[in-house]
Formats: sequence, structure tokens, C-alpha cells
Amino acid sequence: MGAVITTLAPQDLPTLGLAIVTLILTYYIYTRSNDKQNYPDGPPTVPILGNIPQLLMSKDTSMIHFLEDNRKKYGNAYTIELGGIKRVVVSGYTVIQELLVKNADLSSNRTTLAMPANDTELAKTTPGLFWAKHPHWKTLRSFALNTLREEGMGKSSLEPQIMHEIHAYIDHFIRPHIGQPINLSDSIIMATANVMSSMIHGHRKDYTDAKFLLWMKHFDLSLKGVVKASVVRNIPFAQYLPGDASGVKANKEAGRVLLPEAMKEVEACKDSLDPNNLTSYIDKFMYHAQKEQAAGRSDNIFTDGNAAMTMMHLYGAGTESTSTALRWAILYMCAYPKMQVKVHEEIDSVLGANEVRYADRSALPYTEAVILEKLPAGCELMINMASILWDEKVFEEPEKFKPERYLSGDVTLKKSRTIAFGIGEGLARMELSLFFTTFMQKFKVSLPAGHVPNLNGVCSIVNAPADYQVIFTER
Repeated sequence: MGAVITTLAPQDLPTLGLAIVTLILTYYIYTRSNDKQNYPDGPPTVPILGNIPQLLMSKDTSMIHFLEDNRKKYGNAYTIELGGIKRVVVSGYTVIQELLVKNADLSSNRTTLAMPANDTELAKTTPGLFWAKHPHWKTLRSFALNTLREEGMGKSSLEPQIMHEIHAYIDHFIRPHIGQPINLSDSIIMATANVMSSMIHGHRKDYTDAKFLLWMKHFDLSLKGVVKASVVRNIPFAQYLPGDASGVKANKEAGRVLLPEAMKEVEACKDSLDPNNLTSYIDKFMYHAQKEQAAGRSDNIFTDGNAAMTMMHLYGAGTESTSTALRWAILYMCAYPKMQVKVHEEIDSVLGANEVRYADRSALPYTEAVILEKLPAGCELMINMASILWDEKVFEEPEKFKPERYLSGDVTLKKSRTIAFGIGEGLARMELSLFFTTFMQKFKVSLPAGHVPNLNGVCSIVNAPADYQVIFTER
């Protein structure tokens, strides 16, 4: 029997359109009728799109401005809906601390509804740090923090490795292109990843190493895919649209490389594991796994799969936010050249040509103030970090770039409220301080002629600057 091909006549298009709209509305009504949870009040929603229209109409189309505008209307806990998924937005230092610190067992479980479907399935068997549920999340997180501290996280013992990475980065990515525009977004994350590598694997990777380049390529692909998916999967049927609007294909492609490569590292560690010479995070994870297995614990979460997954999650937590904060700091120096001059003058006066040390930050108050000013405000319960970093009761004129705010008033309170990093905050602050101060000691930064600095953030995993070109000039 031959195939029957039906051609859609022009007069049938309205009927088809009506059918599609009816199907989408039916899906929307069904999902809402099955939602029995009580949510706090929030801005009114539009069918299907939720609050996406209000987000698009907010100042600079900024998630941060959108969240802050609604905080002022609805208080420190309110509900927004992006597409078909509701989220409770939590704001304010006291409320966030109460939720994340004092009631961590209630807030640590993360939903996978807005993530790619393959990630949702993977999270069930190998949740790692991001998707583990309480109390397993607490166990894995405590182990990660304690082990990374043993490997030097946030301690002066790691400082020589960070400085070695800074000089390697300058020699490989900056000096060959002095006076030429370069894009930091693809390269600076390799430097911060290498700092994590020194703790996770016990050594750094060469910037020309093929496996490292492959890993970083797909790591970046995964980050972008997850961000796209977390936005687009809010909209029903988006994953069935042509192309890769949902980010699912990119995320799957990255997963086909990242997890197998991480598993290879785990297997190599198991083959060479020496209980008397544990030199890295992964060594200690696998040794702990052996002890858990020998003890016969039925709920053992220290599996090979979780070893690989926590490795990937630590790279994610320890690279993106730090590299993003550094890109913001460099961009603001380009946008405010007079402030850049003040940073140069302070560094020259205090350090001269001597190598930067983390302990020097107390003698560089203005440089440190610039760094504190540009720590990133994060954006998905959703934690509204801008409500802390833009708190008018603590920070005068919070929306302005004003490093001087950290030099007067209640400086201790201001510093305590400048919260920007999660796991490994001490490491992130040390990296940011050493990278930025060394860059400012050695170089002047500027944008190419005719380029206007874009200081509006792009809301991804963190509030990131849009890609820009920067010129480094020897001082």
C-alpha cells in the first residue's frame, strides 16, 4: 500500500492554529489544577508565559531589577512564574540566612524540573553535590569542604599554586597579544579551573593539553546548555521546537564527554590509590569509598558515579563565579579609568614591583574595595542575592559603582554582607584578589576604540557581563 500524503489547505490554517492554542491552554490549565501547594503572593501572571512579559519589560531586561522591583511590592518571600514553573523568591539577609543556614535540611533539596530531561534522570542515580537530597547532601558537602580545606582551599598554602597559575595565564594568553583586543570569557575560566584541578587531581593542566581543551570546551557547552534549558523548559513544548532552543542537544553532547572523562579519572585513581599517600580530593574520596564499602553500609553514597559527579560539580562551583567576578572587575576598570589610575597608584606605592601576596590586601584598601564592589550578585526555592548586595540600609547608593563605600561607615557590616560565593568562598576571594591585583600591577586595561562598556548583566548561572573585548597594555 502506498503512503497517503495530505496537503494542508490555506483555509485549514486557522483551524490548526486554534487546535494548537487549545492544546497549550489545556496543558496550562491541567498543570495549574494539579498544583495543590500554597504559594506566597506575587506579581500577576499571563497564561503560559507567567511573568516573562514583566521580566522583559523590567529595567535593562534584568532579572536582578525584576526581582528587586517585586521584593519592594511583595516583601521578602513571593512567587514568580516563568512559563509553567513556579518559584518562591527569597530575599533579605536575615531571611536567607534563616533558610540556608539554620534550616538547611528544609532548603537543600533541589528540584530538577527546570533542568534538561537527561540531567533529571542522571540526578536520581548519581546526584553529586547539586542534586543530593538531605541528609546525603549534607554528608557530601561536609566531606567536600573538609577535604578541600586539607588541600589548601582558602589557606596560604595554596597561594603559590594560584600565583603560578596567574603567571602561566599571563604568559600564555595576555603577553602574546599585548595591545590587541582579546576576549577573557573563554580563557580566564581555564585558569580558575586549573586552581580547582590542583586540589581535585593534585596537579594543574597545561593550556595546550588536548584532553584539558576538550574538557573545557564541553564544560562551557554544558554551562550554556543548562542555562538555556533552565529558561526554555519553563515554556511548554519548547523542547520540541526546531534547532536547539531548549539546550537539550548541547547538554547531551557535553554529557557524552564530561562524565566519561570524569569516570576515567576515577578509574585511574582507583588503580593507583595509595592509602599512605593521598594527595588530592579524588584520592581521599575513593579511599573513603573503600572504607564505607568495607563497613558494609547499605546507604553508601560514596560511589564511583558520585565521585565523578562531585568532581564535575566542584569544577562548576569553583570556576564560573570566580572567573565571572574577575571579568566584571576588569570591565569596570575599563569603564572607570580614573578609578583604575587610583588602583595603579596604590599598588605602585605599596608593592612596587614585588610579587603580590594575599596578605597585602590589608595595605591596599582601595584595591580591595574595588574587588568587594564587583563581587557578583547571583540569580535559580530562587535566592535573591541582590536584596543583600543592594540593601540601601547597608550600602549607600547600591546600584552605583562606588568602591569608596567600603572605606567609610560600618565597614565590618558591609564586608559581612558582601556574600557572593558558595562552596569555597575563601578560595574564591583569594583567587579574585590575587588575579585582579596582579593584573592591575602589570597592565593597563581598556576597551577598543569606539566600544562602549555594557554594564548590564546577562542572567545565567551567575549575573555575568556580556562578552567584551579588552586590551592589555604593559605598564
